[in-house]
Amino acid sequence: MENGQVAAMDGKAIEMREGYETYYITKGPIRGTCKHRHRNIYWAYHCLRNDFRAAQKEGIFSDRRVYAVENRHERELYEHEINELDHWKRVILKKAAFQQ
Repeated sequence: MENGQVAAMDGKAIEMREGYETYYITKGPIRGTCKHRHRNIYWAYHCLRNDFRAAQKEGIFSDRRVYAVENRHERELYEHEINELDHWKRVILKKAAFQQ
C-alpha cells in the first residue's frame, strides 16, 4: 500500500480522506493504553490480541478494550464499528484455528 492508503474490509487499498481525524486505541483501567494510533479497527484488534497474549504470559487478564478517538475525544465504538470489530475477531480466530 502506498502512503495515505489503508486496507478496507475486502483487503483493497482505499484513500484516506483529507483531515482524517478518527483513529482507534486500546485502553484499560489497569493495563493502560497501547500508545498507538491505529487507523482502522483491524490493527486495533491485532494490538488488543497482542496485549491479551502478553497478559496471559504474566498470569493475568487484559482489561483493554478498543475505543475510537475522534477530534481528540475518546468515545465508545459506534454500532458499525462494533460490527467491524466482530468481523475481524471471527476472521482472525478462524485463521488461528486452522493453523493449529
